[in-house]
Amino acid sequence: MEKLNLQDDVQNCDGEDELSLFRQQWQRELEITPPPKREPDPPPAQAEPLSDEDRAKELFLRGVEMERGGKLYEAIQNYKRAMQILPDVELRLYESSDLRSETPEAESVLEEVVRNNEDPDSDDEDAVEGEDLLARLQRITARKGVLCEMQYPTKSAHMSWLPYEVVLLILRWVVSADLDAASLERAAATCRGLYVCARDADIWRSLCLRTWGIECGTPRASGHSSWRQMYIERPRLLLNGCYISKTTYLRHGENSFQDQFYRPWYLIDYYRYLRLVYTI
Repeated sequence: MEKLNLQDDVQNCDGEDELSLFRQQWQRELEITPPPKREPDPPPAQAEPLSDEDRAKELFLRGVEMERGGKLYEAIQNYKRAMQILPDVELRLYESSDLRSETPEAESVLEEVVRNNEDPDSDDEDAVEGEDLLARLQRITARKGVLCEMQYPTKSAHMSWLPYEVVLLILRWVVSADLDAASLERAAATCRGLYVCARDADIWRSLCLRTWGIECGTPRASGHSSWRQMYIERPRLLLNGCYISKTTYLRHGENSFQDQFYRPWYLIDYYRYLRLVYTI
């Protein structure tokens, strides 16, 4: 039994010596081996400074979020700061958003309506690619000899019986004293004969003279191709309808005597209506 114990002790001593030798060798290797070099972290990318327009838009949108969340007072502060930086920030946000739908021009819509209303059995044999629609319709009406044609036979009087001069007088009545050019365009969309009559230069010249006076100039002098283009593109007051001005402001309410920390606000909206009338 004593011999076995001595052998176990010798084996334990040998195992401890090997373990200590391994630890010493491992320690020396760690000291000799240089630590891996750590690559320095890249410097943080510096954000480009926001322009005044972007900063104003950010403040305005933040105010919108606060207003939706019920934080009216904080929203007003953001609105004020945005308006101080860029007064028309709301308009620019609207123009850059998807709320503003791209609508086709009235001229292209009207031409499309007239093309759709054309009789498929009366194709123009002399049609030229890229030709102006007005010139094409004038040639068709001149060849047929009438402005309008009856779709169904009738015994009563029909507008197609009227001469060209009388049709022009009716269209002048459509324009009326309100200078309602929109109704004139709607009448022109009914058929190609009225489309030709509604493009008469005398009607649009009369509209220009009654809008800007006898010293309104000429289309060529103002850089326009026709009286109609001059009337459409030149700034003017609208007489058919009314102008509506909406004013919104905030007013402090009375504090409650029971709760001094409650700050009531009143959002006031009122409208002003202005109608302009042409007088001779």
